[in-house]
Amino acid sequence: MTMKKSKTILILVLGSMIGIMVLISTFYIVSRTKAVTKSFPSPSGQNVVAQEKEKEKVTLPPKTLEDILANKVGGAFSANNYDKTAVEAKLDQMPKDLSNDQTYAFMLNLVGENYTSFKDTFDSLENPDYSQKMLTLDPNTPIATTGTKLKIEVVLDCSGSMEDPVTGGVKMDLAKQAIQSFVSKLPQGTLVGLRVFGHKGSGAEKDKAYSASQTELVYPFSAYNEATFSSALKTFNPTGWTAIAGALTEAGKDLSPKEENIKKVIYLVTDGIETCGGDPVSTAKTLHESDIQASINIIGFDVDDAAQKQLQAASTAGGGTYVTVKNEQELKKAFQVEMDSLLKLNSAWVEQATKQITAVFDKETSTISKMYVSMSTINSAEKQRLWDAANYLYVQKQITNDQVLVLWDWESTRWNLIYKYTNEKYSIINKMLKENSESYAEIFAKSNENTDSITGKK
Repeated sequence: MTMKKSKTILILVLGSMIGIMVLISTFYIVSRTKAVTKSFPSPSGQNVVAQEKEKEKVTLPPKTLEDILANKVGGAFSANNYDKTAVEAKLDQMPKDLSNDQTYAFMLNLVGENYTSFKDTFDSLENPDYSQKMLTLDPNTPIATTGTKLKIEVVLDCSGSMEDPVTGGVKMDLAKQAIQSFVSKLPQGTLVGLRVFGHKGSGAEKDKAYSASQTELVYPFSAYNEATFSSALKTFNPTGWTAIAGALTEAGKDLSPKEENIKKVIYLVTDGIETCGGDPVSTAKTLHESDIQASINIIGFDVDDAAQKQLQAASTAGGGTYVTVKNEQELKKAFQVEMDSLLKLNSAWVEQATKQITAVFDKETSTISKMYVSMSTINSAEKQRLWDAANYLYVQKQITNDQVLVLWDWESTRWNLIYKYTNEKYSIINKMLKENSESYAEIFAKSNENTDSITGKK
């Protein structure tokens, strides 16, 4: 082989090798380019992906009143956070080709208001419990400020002398009438008991021990019931001896044991001194200083000086009051004084309760007025902001003329729904508050009327 021919072959081999290397390099570069392109999309591709994701985030807007009031998410620029420039900047970033619903939802996410707090307040003001409390409030109810209730036991002397007459009638008949009138006017919730003594045996010496041992709770503790109490009054008549100490001892047992927030009072009506060997003064003192802390009030009905002295001492020892009466009118007056005293226990509560009701009424009246003004103002501002947003999108040619008209129609409907809701709630609650106010006036008048009737004021 010649030298010239050998060079030619070498050149061809080298050329082939270079060609192969160029092909390999080209293939590598193209592959890398594709990989990079696949991993990092072009700027225009990034925008498309971002916009598609933004479209997915836009949910359907609330259009019914129920949905509007239930929507707890306010716009980023709602209420006092409104910034027109910032809103327009966000509108510039709104994804393209949104549906009308999506565009409306996008706008609400910017400037839509959250009305849930208004609805919650309206609902609380419309609560019927408040009206019910007004209508059922009674100045004769138990002492609400401390939760104290009354437990009252009347102890009636049925000894033979109670059959004697006084001005106005027989002592026993007058006592029964006065007692029933008294317990019928006691505060609601009061537990009443009626115990009698001296109603068995006779006034004869031979029956003294038996009569002295007989005392009976003829009306066990319960709320006053006219028919039942009247029946109990018919079960006994005056006949025996005056065992005051024994009857008070049993009354103390009736009122036992100690009970929290229960005020216990004994009213003893008798026409004479202890005749069975007991010590009413010592017994009264023991009861008052015991756990039950009973107060013992005594009415001496046509008693002599000795009886009056003993009964006065017993009432003092028992932490109560004493009064002597001679006839029907004085007996009625004595019970009126006792009733007035009981109502005074409630007077502080009545005053506090009425003040609380007045304060609540004033507060809720003020609240409903403020809510009405505030919700109306926010509703109008929202409508204007939504209108401005839709108009901006139209001017920027992001939506068509047909689209802006649809959006404006939805905005007007939203405003009208909230407007009607606000006015309807305001009207309903104002009416309710007015009715409560009238109930309060009736209750206050009733309170004064009851007190005046008890105290005898004209």
